[in-house]
Amino acid sequence: AKMSAKKCRWAFSGEKILASSGEGKIKQAFSSTDNDANWGNYGISFSWIKQWREKFFSNLQIGYSGYQNEYTEQTTVTTKKGKNTTTSLFDTFEQNDLVDFSASLRNQLNLGLKNTLDFGFQTKYNEFTYLKNAGTDAYYSDIANSSWLNSSFLQFNSQIIKNLNLKLGGRVSRYNLSEKFYYEPRFSLNYRIGEWVNFKLATGRYFQFLGKVTP
Repeated sequence: AKMSAKKCRWAFSGEKILASSGEGKIKQAFSSTDNDANWGNYGISFSWIKQWREKFFSNLQIGYSGYQNEYTEQTTVTTKKGKNTTTSLFDTFEQNDLVDFSASLRNQLNLGLKNTLDFGFQTKYNEFTYLKNAGTDAYYSDIANSSWLNSSFLQFNSQIIKNLNLKLGGRVSRYNLSEKFYYEPRFSLNYRIGEWVNFKLATGRYFQFLGKVTP
């Protein structure tokens, strides 16, 4: 029997708003501060499953999510010296936006009753912007960047030996910011000894791609 299914797996959105104010006085100086913060996130995911033949399955997943944050602060300082009064105004503004997109196509081919072959492709896109300034002339940070990570993978799974589960495969990835290919071989086994004991062994090569933003 053939099977085909598609659905929106999840969708969410949220927004939060926080406002506060405060006052302070030290000797001849008086200050008042107002803060406003507005942040939220959203996301949606789509999944499609198809059984092409009796022993061949495909699973397509697409996800998109994001986060935004805005923060403003305004401080007024009033200083009195004798009959003279001086008023100073300080403004601070921060804005941060994140976008994440991912898509994967996973396939499984059954090779007999106890062997399977998994293979597929995956792509990830990340984008962020960060802005922080004070007043209209001073910019502490104004950063924006994006990246693509594209991968393909292949894995052979075998249970032909009783109580032994073997996995052998690997992944090839390309990261656009470094313009390099990364090879990740992987191997694992799980041997069941009796009803209460499992012996597990796994080895492989893994890469992580991290980004650091310093305000």
